[in-house]
Amino acid sequence: MPIETSISIIAVAFVVLVGFLIATLIKLQKTLDSSQKDFHHLSHEATHLMEKVEDLTSDLKSKSEALNFVFRPLKSFESRHHKETHDTVKELLGLVTIGLSLFDKIKAAVKHHGQ
Repeated sequence: MPIETSISIIAVAFVVLVGFLIATLIKLQKTLDSSQKDFHHLSHEATHLMEKVEDLTSDLKSKSEALNFVFRPLKSFESRHHKETHDTVKELLGLVTIGLSLFDKIKAAVKHHGQ
């Protein structure tokens, strides 16, 4: 009789253990499913962010290339002789004047567009 009772207790303990194990595995599966969805969403957001960064980089590159005409005279400023330096300063002042005029026109257009 004591052996049968011991076996019965062991069997009940095993069933309870298996029950807790099944419950734990079900919770683990739900957690993994949720994590997988979160990772998929994060991957999508990262891809979208990378596209925006790529667009921004391209835009900055094109704007930088557009401003090269302003810095070109400055680059060669030191290597020219005095007469050429005078010409370079005149060219630079002309470019600055054109830039300021362009800025005023853009400012006026934006102000007019806003009204």
